[in-house]
Amino acid sequence: MARTQESKLYEATARRGRIRQASKEAFEEAADIGELPPCLNPARREACGNDLHLFLRTYFPYSTGLSPFCNDQINAINRVEVAIREDGWVCNILPRGFVKSTISENSLLWALLYGYRKFALFFAGTSTLAETGVESITRELETNELLLEDFPEACVPIRALEGKPQRAKSQTYQGKPTNIETNKDSLRLAFIPGFSGSGGICQGYGILSPPRGLRYKDELGQNVRPDIAVCDDPATDLSASSDIQNKSRIKYIKSSISMFGSHGKGMSLIVNATIIVEGDMATVMSESEEWLSVRVAMVKTMPKRLEALWLTEYARLRREYDRNDPRGRVKARLASSDYLMANYDEMHEGAVVSWENIGLESGEISALQHAMNILIDKGPETFWAECQNAPIRPTSVSAFEMTMDIAERKNGYERRVIPESTAFLTFGVDVHDSILYYTVLATQSDFTGAIVDYGTWPEQPTEYFTQRTAKSTLSKLYGTGQRDDNEMAIEKGVEDIVYRLLNQRWETRNGDLMGVTAGLIDTGYKREEVRNAIKKLLPQSRVVLASRGIGIGPTKKPMVEYDLSPKRVIRYGPDPVNPRWVIPHSEHDGDLYGIQFDVNFWKDVVAARLVQNARKSRWDFFGGRKTDHSTYVSHLLSEAPDLVTANGRSVNVWSLKSNKDNH
Repeated sequence: MARTQESKLYEATARRGRIRQASKEAFEEAADIGELPPCLNPARREACGNDLHLFLRTYFPYSTGLSPFCNDQINAINRVEVAIREDGWVCNILPRGFVKSTISENSLLWALLYGYRKFALFFAGTSTLAETGVESITRELETNELLLEDFPEACVPIRALEGKPQRAKSQTYQGKPTNIETNKDSLRLAFIPGFSGSGGICQGYGILSPPRGLRYKDELGQNVRPDIAVCDDPATDLSASSDIQNKSRIKYIKSSISMFGSHGKGMSLIVNATIIVEGDMATVMSESEEWLSVRVAMVKTMPKRLEALWLTEYARLRREYDRNDPRGRVKARLASSDYLMANYDEMHEGAVVSWENIGLESGEISALQHAMNILIDKGPETFWAECQNAPIRPTSVSAFEMTMDIAERKNGYERRVIPESTAFLTFGVDVHDSILYYTVLATQSDFTGAIVDYGTWPEQPTEYFTQRTAKSTLSKLYGTGQRDDNEMAIEKGVEDIVYRLLNQRWETRNGDLMGVTAGLIDTGYKREEVRNAIKKLLPQSRVVLASRGIGIGPTKKPMVEYDLSPKRVIRYGPDPVNPRWVIPHSEHDGDLYGIQFDVNFWKDVVAARLVQNARKSRWDFFGGRKTDHSTYVSHLLSEAPDLVTANGRSVNVWSLKSNKDNH
């Protein structure tokens, strides 16, 4: 009886052992990915391994291969390829809609699949966006049939997980662990002997979140450190408007991320971004000599009839519709497209777009229309920043940003010598009883500027003076001090200084001459005297306008709400969608025109140009180390902006700090 019980116990134990062994074998069989299919098209795989652009076009027919890239995109891709295969710091500034995020993701996948890089970092403005990028790379391996055909070593192990990351720990190939990992912020390819991309890693982080000392041990037990980082739109809307955050993110990339790699091996950095606001980190990095950079505009050359057709009748048709009609907006957009079709050649004349194959919205006909719709619908600030990568103005100017330090912004040119790339030469004259103040500015087509001359009329015998202490005055030069003589002296003084500025020999270092493009003479004080002086110099003074600044704060009607009809206004600009100057019929007299401008806006612009450090769009002064601009700069610093909000609008309102000269 005892032996029978022992026998039964033995048989039960043996049966449980067999069950466990069978279960173990079944589990191991299920966990093993089995034999891998061969590469279906080795020639295709090899060709794409030597050409990133070809890889992007070939293996991703629904994203980077959907339509041909433009030359600017190919140039950016070629820079990325060099950084991946060799070394480098690359900064590609591309417009919205140019699939730069997809290029970033698919390029990292190329680097890992072909074994050009072993440990890649994917950065974005936030951790969530970085996770999205890593998940996108993983999803291509899980779903892309072309990749499965040619890279079974990478795709089969991931697909075997069936979307369940917990299976990764038990997965084997030929009885050995593959060490594969898939999480929301990281991907580790399976270790498959003989596979060039075996064990490659990609990890995603917010731009300021990765820990120091990143490394992992490979299958041989060796430490592997990051060898490439891709930063896809590393700024956010909030951080782009903060100088502190811009500087901290740039510093983190340069001093921390660039040092993640091993000593003796270069850490390649690739930044693909779009400028959000002027002076953001994308702007600064693209203009730094440390980065091999390219900046691309959606529209390279604006259409000739931008104001006459696009921003008038076309914009009106697109904007004006019955808000009570559920299809009102749709009808308006169809009407604007019909207008475009009827005037297609005229509206496209002169225009050059970077990418004809950009993705179009429903009902759009051309890439130019797509760009113009962004300008009309979202406004010039968005268009010029995120489409053109050339913001027209900063979001705000802080009072403390302008200091006496700007007096040291000197370009090395002698006084009255204009830079070779000058496109416009303009001057302004401020009118007072005793003296006239003037400034001459040379600007390039991208608004980079140089103050090439300034002074007073009459000229002063001393370098330091105020209007009150001026030794040489208009009344001393022209009159006897009587009231009528004083007004005559102002008129004669304006006539003389305008004549002098128009006839000054303005030339480059190479001796190329340039005439004045435009001049503005202040009429806020002596309107008739100024206008009479300009008339006396006609027709030579046709480029000179009588001007008046209007202080438009948040409680005053902005110029966009003026009556801008042809009956009231001859012209307005610089942006017809949101004008900041107008030339009204009321200020027109024969060949003499008068201009009115939004003074707070333009003071913002001037301040921004004088404080920014980027090479493009900044303004400098003539002269060298010994040139003293302190008196001139003291006038610039005599006012400060105060951000005032009312009626849903915020405006920098400039006002005099104290009783200082401000001319």
